Amino acid sequence: MAGKLPLPSTQETSSRMSPALNFATLARAIGRVTQVLQRLWNVIETLIIRIATLPYYRLYHFNTINPLRNLAYLASSPNPDTKKLHSTLSSWRTRKLNELQFTTISCTVLAAAVIGAFSWPTLSTAHWLTPGFWHTSLILSILGILLSASEITVLNLLGPVRYTAAAAASSHLPSPSSSSTSPSNVGSGGGDGLHDATMKRYMPLLLSPVMIKEDASGGGGAKQYYVPRRKMVFTWQAPLMFMSYSVCAFLAGLTVLVGVPIVRGERKGTWGDEGWNIAVMYLTAFGAGLAAFVYCSFWVYHYVHAEHDGIERDEYREVGPWGVFAAGYD
Repeated sequence: MAGKLPLPSTQETSSRMSPALNFATLARAIGRVTQVLQRLWNVIETLIIRIATLPYYRLYHFNTINPLRNLAYLASSPNPDTKKLHSTLSSWRTRKLNELQFTTISCTVLAAAVIGAFSWPTLSTAHWLTPGFWHTSLILSILGILLSASEITVLNLLGPVRYTAAAAASSHLPSPSSSSTSPSNVGSGGGDGLHDATMKRYMPLLLSPVMIKEDASGGGGAKQYYVPRRKMVFTWQAPLMFMSYSVCAFLAGLTVLVGVPIVRGERKGTWGDEGWNIAVMYLTAFGAGLAAFVYCSFWVYHYVHAEHDGIERDEYREVGPWGVFAAGYD
C-alpha cells in the first residue's frame, strides 16, 4: 500500500525503552539498599542503647521509654482520649518524680562514700586506675544530684496532671487543624485530648510529631503521628544513667584496689600474703553478690508489667491501664 510506514524493529523498540527500564530498576535497587541500611542502622542503634543502658536497663524501660511509647501510641490515635492521655501522663510523672528523688538520695550517699574512701591509707600505693575511677564516680554522682534537682523543678513547674470536667470540655473544642468533632465523643472522656492545656505543657518535653505520606488511595496526603522525642528520652533518663555509671566506677576502682595483688602475682606464699587473701575473699564475695543481684533484678521485674504504677484509677476497671489491654488486666 502506497504511503505505508515501516514498523520499528524489535531492537529499536527495546533501545528506546531501555533508559526508562534502567531508571526504574535503579530506583528499585536504591530503595532496597536504603531499606537494608535502615534496618541495619536500627539493629545497631538498638544494640548500642542496650549496651549503654545495661546497668539500669529495666528501670530505663519501666520509667522512661515504655511509658513514653504508650503515650505516643495514644496521642497518635485518630481521636485521642483526654482521660486516657491524662492517666498515662500522670503515671509517667509519678514514676519519674519517684525515680529522681531516689537518684538524688543515692548519688548523695555515693558521693559521701567516695569522699570517705579518699582518706584510706592504702590509696597512696594503689594503682592509678583506682583514684581515676573514684574521681569519675564522684563527678558523675554530683552531676546526677544537680540534674535530678533540675528535672524535679521542671516537673513541679509544669504542675500535676488531673482529669477534670473542664479539661474534658476544652478537649472537645475544635482545633485549628480540625473542622469538627464527633458528637459521639462528647461527654465520654474522648475527643482531641492533645489540645488540652495540660497536654500542651508536657508534649514538647515528651513527644515529637512526625509526618508520613499516605498511599495513592488516601489522596496523596500526609498523616501526623507521634514518637518519643529522642533528645528528651536521653534527658529524662540521664540522672539514672549518671547514678548507675557512678556506682560502676566506684566498684571498678575498689576492685582494682583490692585485686591488684592477684593481677601482679605479689604473694609470699600460697596463702601467706594478707593482700592476696583479702583479694580472693573480696572477689569471691563480689562475684557471688553480683550474680545474686543480677538474678534478683531480673525476676523482680519479670512478672511486673510496665503499665502498673500502684495508683488506683477508675478507668483501669473499664479499658485497662493504658487503654490498650483488655479490662481486668490489672
